Amino acid sequence: MGILAIILGAIGLGRAQHVDTGRGMATAGLVLGILTVIWKLIPGLNLI
Repeated sequence: MGILAIILGAIGLGRAQHVDTGRGMATAGLVLGILTVIWKLIPGLNLI
């Protein structure tokens, strides 16, 4: 799920440069995707 958020966030940032809208949502998706991947990689940490 996190990798999908990173990919779609990056696509959204690319499109937001052309449209000048939606940059905040794309950034939020990218950041949350990165945090999800980091949390999943830490052994012994089961928050979700």
